[in-house]
Amino acid sequence: MNSKQFLEQAIALEDGIRSRLEEIRKFRLLAEDTGAIRYDRDNVQTQRSMNAPFESPLITAEDLERDAKTEIREIWIRLGEIRAVIAGVEDMNVQNVLRQRYIGKTPDEIAAKLRISKSTVLRRLEDGYHEVSLITGYPEPPKMRMPARPRHTIARQMLKEVYGNDNLQS
Repeated sequence: MNSKQFLEQAIALEDGIRSRLEEIRKFRLLAEDTGAIRYDRDNVQTQRSMNAPFESPLITAEDLERDAKTEIREIWIRLGEIRAVIAGVEDMNVQNVLRQRYIGKTPDEIAAKLRISKSTVLRRLEDGYHEVSLITGYPEPPKMRMPARPRHTIARQMLKEVYGNDNLQS
């Protein structure tokens, strides 16, 4: 796991909470929507059920809620750890970009909200990953782009090979 993957856990954890709560909501709705006896069709039942039709979905919903409470408590603890790491980043601008990114916003949305360029957002994210790796001990993710100086040096060398050394200044 690298520092970027560590931070990306926040999105997955919050999605996990939302999906659990949605699942519980659906079982509650199922229990409420359980219909009455239909007299327009023949029901052949050898043994009468002793349970009400809404009982099974309600029991399932309660079981899910009990499991979800424990799971959500653990998720909140993990999210708290991630938020503490982000709060440990020294540069407030980088911290703000990291916080926005890991509540699920895209770099374009962050750039629009903070009124900065997308390249500035990406640079601050890289700086944030570096600081997070120092805090957590996780390695940095691979760089998204090569720094300008080496990129320019490589370009000059390629041009020298194509046009010869006489035509280009170093």
